[in-house]
Amino acid sequence: MYQIFLIFFNVCFTVNTVRVSEKNASHLTDYSFLRLNGPNAGIISIKKDSRGFYIGVDFVRDDPNSNKTYIQNDYPVLLGLYTSETLLASSCSDFSHYDCKSFKCFPFDETTVSYPYFVASGVYATTIAYVDYSHWRLDADAVLADSCNQNSISIGKNTYGIIGMGIKGGSEYNFIESLLFSIHLEEDYSNGLLIFKKDFNYTTSEIPVVTIPTDKNWQADINGKIQVGNQSFSITSKLIFDLNTDAIGFPFDQYYAILTYLSDYGVACTGDASSQPSCAYHGVIKDLPTIEIINDSMQIPIVPQVYVKNGRNEENVTKIVLNMRALGTNYTGKSYVTPEYSNTIILDAGFMSNYYTVFEGETEKDNQRITLYPTKSFPSTSRNLVWVYITAGVVVLLIIFGFVFRRYYSGKKPPSNENASVRSALIPESE
Repeated sequence: MYQIFLIFFNVCFTVNTVRVSEKNASHLTDYSFLRLNGPNAGIISIKKDSRGFYIGVDFVRDDPNSNKTYIQNDYPVLLGLYTSETLLASSCSDFSHYDCKSFKCFPFDETTVSYPYFVASGVYATTIAYVDYSHWRLDADAVLADSCNQNSISIGKNTYGIIGMGIKGGSEYNFIESLLFSIHLEEDYSNGLLIFKKDFNYTTSEIPVVTIPTDKNWQADINGKIQVGNQSFSITSKLIFDLNTDAIGFPFDQYYAILTYLSDYGVACTGDASSQPSCAYHGVIKDLPTIEIINDSMQIPIVPQVYVKNGRNEENVTKIVLNMRALGTNYTGKSYVTPEYSNTIILDAGFMSNYYTVFEGETEKDNQRITLYPTKSFPSTSRNLVWVYITAGVVVLLIIFGFVFRRYYSGKKPPSNENASVRSALIPESE
């Protein structure tokens, strides 16, 4: 009997999640903050401190005893750019506390969700959360974590969980308008903006650097190669973007292959090289090779100004620190990842600060994709490379146009003096 009730409840809960949220949300129509129509509507501040990158989220709960609706404003929550799961922390020591007195919980419906650096086990809970009242509302059920099986959580202390920005399953309905958001980070990636549209005011060009096809969790399949200078090796990996990691991560075999190739350019790393190694290098940083992730015609460039800390230094150096780390389940500390993410390339906030990053959901013509556009932070060497391609294309077009122009007019030469002196037989000579 209990199993029949459980199946019935799960079906009803899944079907009615949106309806419940909409009903509760209707209680809020008298609140002035629901009417956001100013110039900053659809733009949310991304803040950064010792907790990592976070946004302020408003949670709504109904008190069944007083029949009142309460708003809990501006709770710091992390952004999960690689998942559709929303985690509400309960007894995980590194996150702040929720309880079932404030939010409706379902203790007999337990689940487990995996994040790159820890696994959370808990129960489903119903709550309403607004990131933006016009563009994003939590309509899918969230996970209230009872425990976190972690090797080391280095982010998220004293925050209220992780908002999943994926669009898989019911999470698609979190987006009130279009399945679209973008991220702009400052050059020093100290803060940024979450924008619920594509805005070219944050770019230096409307020509994308690269477009990356993804699944509905914004995870890309890479079946191609990594190229370092003139050398390359094949890979089969996932790729994700994560604001809350402090270095670009590669699976350990890829990472050490990259270090081997960099040694050909005079980069010699000593000691524990698994995370942000300190390396000897004599020269100018921008002369180091670009690391390219290549999948068919898609190329994601990671230039030395990005994979080296303080990489924009134009002077000769004798030592560098690589903004990279190996990833694996056999590591501890910052290089540890859960098994689900052990074969994943993770691009960090330092990488994203060089681009305007657009996450765009499925339309009639296209599937999910992440598009990178250049910003003023985009390294000059890479920007010049883009303009080389543009200039080369213009030159080719001019050559083609010139060739066509010449062929067109080749049969319309003006008469020469020799031809002008020959009189037609039909014209009589003047006397």
